[in-house]
Amino acid sequence: MLILRRLLQLLQREFSMRNIAIELDLNRETVSVYHKRIEATGRNYEDLLRLSDGDLAAALQPRPATAEDPRLIDFMSRKEYFLNELEKRGVIRQLLLKEYKKVYPDCYGYTKFCGLLDQQLVLKGVSMYQEHRVGEILQIDFAGDKMSYVRPETRELVDCVVFVAILPYSGYTYVMALADATLPQLVKALNSCLRYFCGVPKYIKCDNMKQAVIKPSLYEPSLNELLE
Repeated sequence: MLILRRLLQLLQREFSMRNIAIELDLNRETVSVYHKRIEATGRNYEDLLRLSDGDLAAALQPRPATAEDPRLIDFMSRKEYFLNELEKRGVIRQLLLKEYKKVYPDCYGYTKFCGLLDQQLVLKGVSMYQEHRVGEILQIDFAGDKMSYVRPETRELVDCVVFVAILPYSGYTYVMALADATLPQLVKALNSCLRYFCGVPKYIKCDNMKQAVIKPSLYEPSLNELLE
């Protein structure tokens, strides 16, 4: 119920469907469905937020009217596997559905499959709502596994790391391929990123990035002096 309550709060604050979907890591169609269900109750946001979890679920959660549908039964029997797989690096919904079709060819199509996954994510409450201010924080990290490109002159395959920066309030993102993940390359990417955004945030946040954090700590990590 936690995500449903966050969805209500964001709608109350007049967030767009797109921004709500990004904030809660949901499909935009799912957000739209819940918005219609909220409107159909005829209640305002304050009244709905005051409901108990059970009453809120009764008012907004889709009723499994097709519980006898063998596709739904099979999906529900595998839902924990799907949710666990989605938490793994590199696993996206298209790949998960492609794998699913091999063992159950009569399964739902992509749209319905994603809708059911979103419903389970809402029930599981895997997202955490954080309130951000405009331009206050820039979040940076290197994205997952290395990528590669072909050098046109020599047709050589060149490995590269990918630097990603995001302004969490707007979702505005900067991405840059780098030769490696050394500190000079990180500084180069940060300078390029700040020029692109035409400004400097109050804070730059990273997840104990080894190029920036010399000594990790929950409270006072030691930072590389070049980045202080």
